[in-house]
Amino acid sequence: MISIVIATKNGGQFLPRAISSIEKQTDKNIEVIIVSDGSTDDTVNIAKKLASTRPFIRVLELENNIGPGLARNAGIKEAHGSHIALLDDDDEWLDAGKLAGQKKFLDDHIDHVLVGSNETEFVNEQSEALFIFKPQKTDSNIRSRLLIKNQFITSSVMFRKETFEKVGCFAAMYLAEDYDLWLRLAQAGKMANISGCKTRYYRRSAGAQQKNQRKINTIVLALVKKYKNSFPHPWLAMITAYTRLIRN
Repeated sequence: MISIVIATKNGGQFLPRAISSIEKQTDKNIEVIIVSDGSTDDTVNIAKKLASTRPFIRVLELENNIGPGLARNAGIKEAHGSHIALLDDDDEWLDAGKLAGQKKFLDDHIDHVLVGSNETEFVNEQSEALFIFKPQKTDSNIRSRLLIKNQFITSSVMFRKETFEKVGCFAAMYLAEDYDLWLRLAQAGKMANISGCKTRYYRRSAGAQQKNQRKINTIVLALVKKYKNSFPHPWLAMITAYTRLIRN
């Protein structure tokens, strides 16, 4: 089984779109765990309404907001699947074979621990195209660039639950917690971004990344310093991180 974890705080209005993209997947051996991270609006009611007609959906309600990483941890802890896919509440999958293709890749490449998409479409809140993110594809190229620039979009990835637990799960961070996890997973095995799993990322003006860019840059700099001995080109990564911080 593939377990899909959606962590959300007050994102109920976006959930139907995310669930719709999941329902279009060709692999039906799935479960969806929606984790409400201390939502204060009608998100839980929307999630439960979606679950009422879809037996593959479970809703986990957290009373207090603990941040996206720890909320995902809570969902993954309850997951029955051997493989975990992440989907942010306001994003969607465009390729119907996304889950099937990534699971087959991991099953065929036991030395790989993380697989994402080689193409993510960034759009604004009006669904107008902004740009297409095309990260590195192979492990060697990803590893060469990962400390300089994040090569994975959270809503595009899949990994094994067992490996996720071995590297310590998501850290207690409100920002860049995904990047930190990729850097730790990269030390446990190989990585890839493959075709056939195109993702659409909605860049919202009220999103955490838009509001907290300087904080994110500060955290990324700290991560570069922390992992500088584990990846190629540490000094270039350091210079790039400082430059982002100064420009912001």
